Amino acid sequence: MAAMADPHLGWAAPFAYHRICMRHFASNFMTRFKDKLLKNLVCRAALESTKHKFKKHMNTIGRINSEALQWLEAVPFQLWALSHDGGRRYGLMTTNISEVFNSVLKGARSIPVTALVQLTFFRLNSYFVARREVGANRLASSEQFTHYVDA
Repeated sequence: MAAMADPHLGWAAPFAYHRICMRHFASNFMTRFKDKLLKNLVCRAALESTKHKFKKHMNTIGRINSEALQWLEAVPFQLWALSHDGGRRYGLMTTNISEVFNSVLKGARSIPVTALVQLTFFRLNSYFVARREVGANRLASSEQFTHYVDA
């Protein structure tokens, strides 16, 4: 707590930000509108990193179903859209740790518990090794921010 109280260390309020899990947001959207095409467009809009492309997807949704567009606009974009969150999501669109583990354990069904523990260890270890190398390379090149990507 002392570190957070020291203004010279860079900690400043707010210390956390509320975000909506894209998977659950899309599921709620699908429950309401029951249209797979619209749900896919919502997911594409949520994953867009640029506001211009986000707006294109939203316009397409509005042309198909204006009520769906109104429903989406009723929820602040910074809560569910990557392009509007100010970089605080770091590209993570789900908030549920079980979904993160499901992606790590993909393909690990019906194996003994010890093998599952080993698999989890090695997959997480390789993930963190790769991330550490990327971070070390960025630090070595004096890079402070990620490159702008226009996908």
